[in-house]
Amino acid sequence: MNKILLLLGIVILFGCNSNPKQAFPIPNEKDINEIVKAVIKADSVYFSDKKLSVDLYKIKIVRPNSIDGVYIPPPVGGNLNINQLIDTVHYKKLFFSKKDSLYLLFQNDTLKKFRIDSSLVTNFKTTTNAIQAQNRKIDKPESFIQISIPIFSLDQNHAYIQNDYLCSTCGGGMGIFLEKIKGHWKIVQAFRTWYS
Repeated sequence: MNKILLLLGIVILFGCNSNPKQAFPIPNEKDINEIVKAVIKADSVYFSDKKLSVDLYKIKIVRPNSIDGVYIPPPVGGNLNINQLIDTVHYKKLFFSKKDSLYLLFQNDTLKKFRIDSSLVTNFKTTTNAIQAQNRKIDKPESFIQISIPIFSLDQNHAYIQNDYLCSTCGGGMGIFLEKIKGHWKIVQAFRTWYS
């Protein structure tokens, strides 16, 4: 009897996982390319005379930190505080819901690299992140536009993306919220994230 109880206890102990991995959908390539297309189309004059990196960069979603109740901002360089997404209001309602928070963090470990479909950039001068890194190493930086990999809501109907204009002496960035309306991605809100 004791052996049966011990065996049953072991099965229950190993069978119960207090932190199960949740299966989330991985954002699909078509939606990512459609979002990039919507951003380029909305500001085609801005994109027309600048090089565009075909490599999207990764935004890392971070949880807020505080010491003794004082908020510490996330480190710069492609990081975004999750509250900046969760607390965004559009037309008097939250753009991303609290239900999206785990999915937003899940996206940190998915799609670390993404290359824009070549059909979207046939009319643009293009570059890659590797070429730009090499140019910076030899002290010959070029001006170019870099776009982030979109961050999606769990229902795949809301997204956030950034685009940055980088040059040796100036630059600026935009944060862009998009919504899928009748099957098409539309920009619903845009704001400046930085400039120099």
